[in-house]
Amino acid sequence: MKDYSKWMNPQTNQQQKQEVFQQYHYDAKYKVAYHDFIIKLSDSIHEYAPNVGIRDIEHTQIKHMLGGNYYLQGFTKQYGKQYRRYILDRDGKWHEVPSPDWVGLGYESNDDTLKAFAIDIYHEYWRIQNELRTTSANGNTDN
Repeated sequence: MKDYSKWMNPQTNQQQKQEVFQQYHYDAKYKVAYHDFIIKLSDSIHEYAPNVGIRDIEHTQIKHMLGGNYYLQGFTKQYGKQYRRYILDRDGKWHEVPSPDWVGLGYESNDDTLKAFAIDIYHEYWRIQNELRTTSANGNTDN
């Protein structure tokens, strides 16, 4: 026979409603913070890596499970070998990690870390261009 006691327990029901309510507000906070963050990142890339558009950078949405019904949201950005994972914590602070193997929230992100990522993308762009030129030049001499 199924145990329905937890559905009837007002304290448990109230706690579940509170958790959903808190997650709902976090999701709203994430939506606004994400929009603002992408604009800052796009501006940094435009300034420091003008040859690369924000759409040239691979983007993947992620959810970082905390347990229970709680999760944090974020995304990854990758251009060539340059990788960053960004996660918004419950307090509205962005955290970033420079490697896909990293476990945890990582370092707190700020304007300088965004600019540093844009500069890394700039260098990666030229590394890729040099590789393409070398490959093209080698391909032309083999014919």
